[in-house]
Amino acid sequence: MQDALSDAAMTPVPRRRAVLLVLGTVVACFVLIAPTLTWLEFSSGTENLNVATALETRREQHWMVPTLEGEPRVAKPPLTAWMTAASIREKTMDAMSSADPARRAAAEPQLAWQVRFPFLLSACLMLLATAELGRVLSGGDWRVAAIAAAACGSNLFFLRHMRLATTDVQLALWVAVTNVFLAHAVMGKRPWRGAIGVGVALGLAFLSKGPVALVQTVAPLVVFLLADYLLSRRRGIHDDAADDNFSLVATDASPWGARARTRIAQVLLGAALFLLIALPWYAIVASKYPDVWQRWQLEVTREGATDLPANRWYNYLSFFLFIAPWTAFFIAGIVIVVRDLMQSPRDARSRGMWLALLMTIVPIVIMSFFRDRKERYLLPMIAPASVIVARAVVEHFQTRHLKSLADRAVVTIHWLTLLIIAIGLPIAGGTMLKTLDGARWYSPTLAALGGAICVAIVIAGMIAHRRCGGAIVAATLLCMLAVQMLFMHGYRNSREGRSEMKPLAALIWQQAPDAQVFTTGAKRMRAPTDLSIYLNRSVLWVDDVSQIPASSRPAVLVVRERKKQPPPVAPEGATVIGKTARDEGWWHAFLLRSDVATTRPASGAAK
Repeated sequence: MQDALSDAAMTPVPRRRAVLLVLGTVVACFVLIAPTLTWLEFSSGTENLNVATALETRREQHWMVPTLEGEPRVAKPPLTAWMTAASIREKTMDAMSSADPARRAAAEPQLAWQVRFPFLLSACLMLLATAELGRVLSGGDWRVAAIAAAACGSNLFFLRHMRLATTDVQLALWVAVTNVFLAHAVMGKRPWRGAIGVGVALGLAFLSKGPVALVQTVAPLVVFLLADYLLSRRRGIHDDAADDNFSLVATDASPWGARARTRIAQVLLGAALFLLIALPWYAIVASKYPDVWQRWQLEVTREGATDLPANRWYNYLSFFLFIAPWTAFFIAGIVIVVRDLMQSPRDARSRGMWLALLMTIVPIVIMSFFRDRKERYLLPMIAPASVIVARAVVEHFQTRHLKSLADRAVVTIHWLTLLIIAIGLPIAGGTMLKTLDGARWYSPTLAALGGAICVAIVIAGMIAHRRCGGAIVAATLLCMLAVQMLFMHGYRNSREGRSEMKPLAALIWQQAPDAQVFTTGAKRMRAPTDLSIYLNRSVLWVDDVSQIPASSRPAVLVVRERKKQPPPVAPEGATVIGKTARDEGWWHAFLLRSDVATTRPASGAAK
């Protein structure tokens, strides 16, 4: 029966059906996520950094080396900022700088749509890359391609991050595309095309977030080839698959010769394209700012980059949580991959799935040795992880008639996870989760209706699953997309979904619409970047109020009040504009006198 299913998967009809399913997944994700892009204010720190940089790039026309708050932003590569800045319309830029509050209010959702739309599109392209990665690594099984795309588009990682305009989304896209071309080069019959694709895509990944792109693409391949070599030498077998495709190491079966020279030429071509795309910007920046090397070293190692304590060593175990609701299938997939490799080490599918597992695990292991272990750093690994999930689901399709205990346990845990999500969110939103105004996220009617829809999808999927195995994939995708819309409906009104600096920006617009804005304080604690977004002007740093230059324009000083500390004292002659709460402290704004450049701050004004 297993052979029959495998043969059927390769016929033209399943292939066409799989392509339609992949496209249907992409369309469903886009259509059901796109309406929510304008719901959130700019409240995410990582997104705010990018959007503020993009706005400043447009205002100041500093495209080659983007700036943030008047200083060159050389810590991160510029691809994400370039794409975000290019997506903002001139009309929106003008409206965000209007003194008319109604015009600004109308422009804010337009800005949110324009900067986030390209990233959602990038996320949908990543789904296509995930499908192709699954097809190639599974030996051409189109079922794996379709399921991998659906699993990728319905896990918590994807639904949480792929709506935001961040470097992590761009990195995830280009890492996925790079891994697709690596898979073609290693497992497929197109090494030259793979080499070209790897060079271009890896260069773009490097321009998205730097050297971490190599950890998430090249490092797993090196481990795969090394393991392949050691396994071949240990078993003393002739690995036809490795020899026919992309053997980079000399073995008894693949001696250095014409084939090896061809492989080296392909590697050099890919490396040349990568360097041509990735290095020019770094070279330009290094020539203009010779001390930037130290900053780049801090960004790579993260040692001393922030004052925050290092994350716990086991933080990346959260990957198993955020891959939900597919956690059970992901764990089962790891077991299946190891089993297949031990039983059939020369089988193309076994080797392909082994590479998918390494693409997931190797980057996580390497990144665990660095001090910053943030959950969003794991985003690029959801593509190969979804391929592992798809392999387990296909195994379920092939063996479900046997009704084994292990298969039943995995399926039961999956349905229970989905039910907990479908039931838990409406209950939490209707009872515990509160909006910024202290109200509940959902009214009883909305909580009941939203919960009923999500639960109905799960129950319908469970019933349909008895006859059609694919119902478990379809129901999971539809339920999770419905859950994300329900979640965003409540989250947008929570404290975390609102910009805490937007009210202060409104006060500055009201009392000093054309003012230059400055910030100061201890430990170079700058004002949060959502202030500069909603002001659409730079908030410049000064070490002391006396450094504010004399100008015909009024000046506003923004100072932080830390928790359990007295509020800052206004500089001499300054007028209090207002304050806003942020985290566990406050931010105060003062309108300074025109002769502030010669006036020292009063005691505690900038402490």
